[in-house]
This record gives sequence, structure tokens and C-alpha cells, in this order.
Amino acid sequence: MTLTNAAWTVNGDVVSRALGGAPVVIVNDLAAVAMLLPRLEPQDSVPLWRPELWRTPSGAQNRIAINAGTGFGAAAIIPVGEDFAVVAGEPGHMALADPVFGVATVEDALSGAGVVRLYTARGGTGAASAAEVIARAGGGADPVASGVVDDLVRLLGRVTGDLVLATGAWGGAWLTGSVAHGLLAAGRLSLMREAFEVKGAMTARMRHVPVHRLTLADPALLGLSHAVARLSR
Repeated sequence: MTLTNAAWTVNGDVVSRALGGAPVVIVNDLAAVAMLLPRLEPQDSVPLWRPELWRTPSGAQNRIAINAGTGFGAAAIIPVGEDFAVVAGEPGHMALADPVFGVATVEDALSGAGVVRLYTARGGTGAASAAEVIARAGGGADPVASGVVDDLVRLLGRVTGDLVLATGAWGGAWLTGSVAHGLLAAGRLSLMREAFEVKGAMTARMRHVPVHRLTLADPALLGLSHAVARLSR
């Protein structure tokens, strides 16, 4: 398997031989995060709005994990009896035919490189990372950076809402990744919430879907610890 955002090729058979023949299974990183969702404690994530939704039972509902960082990815969990199935997709490569961003795919905007690309395309200069662009947006000293962050926060809300609708993830969405964390910390949650909730005839239902930011440092690695248990059954 060749990674999309790095010049790495991972071959399970080669890794297995290097480990003396130990069995090797390659797991999508967002699938690993999704496996963690049923085991989250309240302190593992922060509700972005309407914290009372955290207390809404969601064990029998689909849920989704979404990452915006080096790239953009997502995976849903679907209850199956007392267990659940994991469905990982590639939503970062969904088309984004939007003149506001002028790029081809969701990942072209909602990723580290995408933030810098959009900032530069709008006339911003000197920013080497998404974190720097987001920092410049604080306080209004850099109107280009501020505009970029506003638009990307709206886009994150819109795409998160779209993915909830596409997967029936009424049990909630959990966001992670460096770009997601940076945008969520920028203090524009009202923009995100509107973009997430306003979905035509489904708007009323979307207002009851919880959205959280994962606070765990390495959710994919923690999720993999549960993946080992599942795969060894």
C-alpha cells in the first residue's frame, strides 16, 4: 500500500518477515480512531456546542471519526448486535467544486498544505504552516488569515455535517487532527455550527447530533490497541 500524503509504501508481508513471521494487518488510521469511540470516557473529548447532547445515549447509533491534519479522512462505526462494524472511506478526495476555495477536493482545502495554499492564493505571504496561518488570524492583525480561517471553519462544519448525513451518524461526530484542532481553537464555532446544522429538511435533526473534539493525544494508537483485541478473536 502506498500512502497518499507521504512517499511511503507499506507492505504487510515485508513487515511480517522483519518481525520473524508475526502476522501483520494494515489498519486505516481513521478506522483505528473509530474503534476507540465506543470506549471513550467523558474526559477524552470536549463537546463543541450543546454539552447536554453528550448525555444522549448513542450506543445503538452510528458514529463517525473525522481527521483534518496532514490529510483529511473519516471512518464510521455501525452497531451490529453487541458489537460494531467499522467502515473507513476516503472523503478527503470528494470533489469540492466551490469557487470560494478554487481547489479540486476537500483535502486540498482541509489539510495542512491546503491551509497554506489558500492563504497564499489570497495574497498572504510568509506563512510556512497551517498553524502559522491560524495564529495570524487571531486578533484580526492579518485580515487574509482571518478570512481563510473563517471560510475553513465553515467548510469543516459543512463537510462534517455532510458526512453525518451520508453515514447516518446520528450518534455523533468526533474531530481530531492538527488542522481541526487549530480551527476549532480559533473561536469561530458559531460559523461551524451553522454550516453543520443547516441542511434543508434535515436541519432540525442535525441540531440533535453531538459534535466533539477529541482531546486524546494519540487516538489512532489507542484505537489500534483495541484493534488487536478484535483481530485476535
